[in-house]
Amino acid sequence: MWHWLGTSLRFLPHDLKLQSTYNPQVDGLHAYDWPLDYDELEPWYGLAEQTIGVSGAATGQDYLGLTRSSPFPMPLIPLSYLDNQFIAATKGMQFEDNGQKYPMLVSSTPQGRNSIPGFGNRPQCKGSTSCIPICPIQAKYDPTQHIELAKQTGDVEFRSQAVAYQVVVDASDTSTTPRISEIKYKTYTDSGPGPEGSVSGKIFVLCAHAIENAKLLLMSPWKTNTTVANTSDQVGRNLADHPVSLVYALVDDPVYPYRGPLATSGIESLRDGAFRSQRGCFRMEIGNDGWSWPTYGPYNTPADFMSRFGKSPQQLIDAGQVPLYGQALAEQVKENLTRQSRIGCLAEGLPNPDYRVTLSTELDDLGIPRPQLAYGIDEYAKRSLNASVEACLQVYKALIKNPRIQYNWVDNTGTHVDTARSDEPDPDQPYNGYNLFVREGWAGAGHIMGTHRMGDDPGTSVTDANCICHDHPNLYLMGSGLWPSYTAANPTLTIAALALRATKNIDTQLKAMK
Repeated sequence: MWHWLGTSLRFLPHDLKLQSTYNPQVDGLHAYDWPLDYDELEPWYGLAEQTIGVSGAATGQDYLGLTRSSPFPMPLIPLSYLDNQFIAATKGMQFEDNGQKYPMLVSSTPQGRNSIPGFGNRPQCKGSTSCIPICPIQAKYDPTQHIELAKQTGDVEFRSQAVAYQVVVDASDTSTTPRISEIKYKTYTDSGPGPEGSVSGKIFVLCAHAIENAKLLLMSPWKTNTTVANTSDQVGRNLADHPVSLVYALVDDPVYPYRGPLATSGIESLRDGAFRSQRGCFRMEIGNDGWSWPTYGPYNTPADFMSRFGKSPQQLIDAGQVPLYGQALAEQVKENLTRQSRIGCLAEGLPNPDYRVTLSTELDDLGIPRPQLAYGIDEYAKRSLNASVEACLQVYKALIKNPRIQYNWVDNTGTHVDTARSDEPDPDQPYNGYNLFVREGWAGAGHIMGTHRMGDDPGTSVTDANCICHDHPNLYLMGSGLWPSYTAANPTLTIAALALRATKNIDTQLKAMK
């Protein structure tokens, strides 16, 4: 939560019922419905928005079946100049897919940061465009705010520098669904490992996110060939992220990026439709951050500008040409930085049991196994990425009179240029004659999901709709590891809504134990 962007989107009604609504079946994979529907989750979304402190537009948030029973606690973060240029460019625009047309509507993105001063004792957002990893003034929500509130109650004990490594089943409980009795942990100091310890209690909640939750359960023996909470064999399976397509552009007229949070608007109207029977949906995040997405921007360094976007400064000197310096360099930077733009599209994939978290044979400094990850992108998500690139190009062609596209993709062997697909460059233009740059596939959103999914069937899921493990009635799992299917929306608001919903059930359980 220190490192999130602040995007606070709700899931759509069909996101929670993907399998029963669209029945996607691609390469032997299919989706799973959530064990609750949007109406059950809706009031908790409202409470999550109030708890985090979300700024959002009073209108324009009712797309694709969304309903609201409560307003946002704060008005929207003002749209940037860049946002308004996209709104004008896409007016009346539609995206066609398999004969069906879908409107491309730019809408304000709800933000977990203050649009006005004072909410949660936070200042108003100053538009630094440097919210990742950490908001420089703490206008964005982060967990320290609730940690401080917890400390003030006097009812919470914090054990720092303590790493949980085993969930222990109560040996005296001989039922088929025994209770958890304690969690063991190891400590560390500046000079090395410290003493071990444990915590006992009536109810246990694991909220170490999708990878570490799964790893902790897999390290916890229970009975022969079964670890804690894993009679379904689903713990660690279905590891997912939102693969991201990135399209960068040097648009014709200045759009003045680097103002406001990283993203204040997006196109959400392509997040649902009949196409989801064959390919994943996607959302389009319109970036205020120019070409600063880490490692993938076309040209970013002063040397790129000095070299006139082709040869290095030394290569120019060797050829008898002069690199840009001084005022000429400043003018070149101003001319290009003001026209930089990018769209990042988050794509939806299908659950794949072979993408998973297991235990590595490599141990950390405390002697705890590191997580071993197996992950990839399925065909359903690849089709979504391809469609998202076409949607981005459609938008940018409304902002560029003579588009010249260079196709690239990034994988674990480096960056490659697809010359067979790239347009003929214009030698008289900067950036090697291109003004549109496609970076396809393998960029990650950091939205780790799916490793202990919820469901009604204990044979195919780890927890029920209340986040309680099917195998252990006093063990709760939190976070986006609960996701049965992944949609394309950022997960944080739904993580918070499910956690708040679970607290009501925890409270009921505790009262019954007295």
